[in-house]
Amino acid sequence: MPKHKLWLFALIIGSIGLIVLFLRLPKLPDSVTEKVTTMDPDSLKLQQAIELVNGADPMAGIMQLRELVAKDSTNVDAQYYLGLFSLKSGQLDKAIGRFNTVLL
Repeated sequence: MPKHKLWLFALIIGSIGLIVLFLRLPKLPDSVTEKVTTMDPDSLKLQQAIELVNGADPMAGIMQLRELVAKDSTNVDAQYYLGLFSLKSGQLDKAIGRFNTVLL
């Protein structure tokens, strides 16, 4: 077999081996998978609300954050994001109130 065909053959076999290796690797580390599956409903709702505010329907996201705060006024994450979004919208008095709640 000519030398250049031998190299080509070795390259193809090596590439196939790497592809098989990558396909057998886990997609996410176990710690990340476990964290996602054990995430509480409020955390999921918080993430969805943030995505909505930063995406297509900001008011729906704000309403979800307000629901979280109405359910639990000590929800620091929801209060923090409501403070940030108040700050972005120029509602400084509301932002200060939210951030005070976070700090206390």
